[in-house]
Amino acid sequence: MLEVVPDLNSDWLQLALNHLVSHHDALRMRFDRSDSGRTQFNLESVTDVEFVTVDLSESEGEFAQAITDTGDRLQASLDITQGKLISGALFRLGNGKQDRLLLIIHHLVVDSVSWRILLEDIAIAYQQLQEDRSLQLPPKTTSYKHWGETLEQYAQKIDIKSELDYWLNRQAITPIPVDKSDQDDDNTVASIGRVSISLDEASTNSLLTKVSKTYNTNVEDILLTALLQSFYSWTTSKELLLDLENYGRGNIPENIDLSRTIGWFTNIYPVRLQTDYIHDLGKTIKSVKEQLCSYQKRGFNYGILKYLNSN
Repeated sequence: MLEVVPDLNSDWLQLALNHLVSHHDALRMRFDRSDSGRTQFNLESVTDVEFVTVDLSESEGEFAQAITDTGDRLQASLDITQGKLISGALFRLGNGKQDRLLLIIHHLVVDSVSWRILLEDIAIAYQQLQEDRSLQLPPKTTSYKHWGETLEQYAQKIDIKSELDYWLNRQAITPIPVDKSDQDDDNTVASIGRVSISLDEASTNSLLTKVSKTYNTNVEDILLTALLQSFYSWTTSKELLLDLENYGRGNIPENIDLSRTIGWFTNIYPVRLQTDYIHDLGKTIKSVKEQLCSYQKRGFNYGILKYLNSN
């Protein structure tokens, strides 16, 4: 959701989004289902991106609900089997308020780096239309298709024995307590519960600057230390198994350039954290930092071995 200047031309926005889809391969993906699972295809072309303009200048009271309702409808209309992965809306608020531009893209084809590229390209395309110039975006880098093919080749070159020993020789840990068994309820994303908290400005500043500087570490180390301590206070276990998600655009030793490639490159891998110094904050932070650093290539090869290696 972006705040935008008044009087943006909705027709030009539509053209800019259509051109983005033509330019970036990942935005034309389709995911078909079969007995063997999902298969990813790239469509040669797509129909116009669904883009709506909503005039809220005459609406009385709060306009947030109208924006939410439109956003929910557009998000629900995404369809990975038909290649409908992007939509948008321009909300004209009037009364001196800044208009809003909402862009919705399925997570299967976008990560945080992709958003930076897309927003830059939308601005470039819109300015070219405004100046009555032909649309020409910066050159694409390695295609998502070529990236996938390179991953498959790379997966067969990995030293399997050392990697398998590394990942499989991790000690088993005690499972965390659960309220229900898998048979009691659906164990799905839809059944997830969430508890959200936030830090005030002073605490956030301490986390981002003072604490990290004091212990010569980063925010992730501090947050994971806090998580490990929290689980100990609940379970009395000094170890924790969890998945970490991080930047996944590196580590392949090929002529790959993903600096302007759209796609979901996030890397997810399991991490086992444990400490014998649970009551000593400084030693626990140091221990967590050292354990995270011990994971080869930040766990990059884990998913490749699990899903792509033939062994």
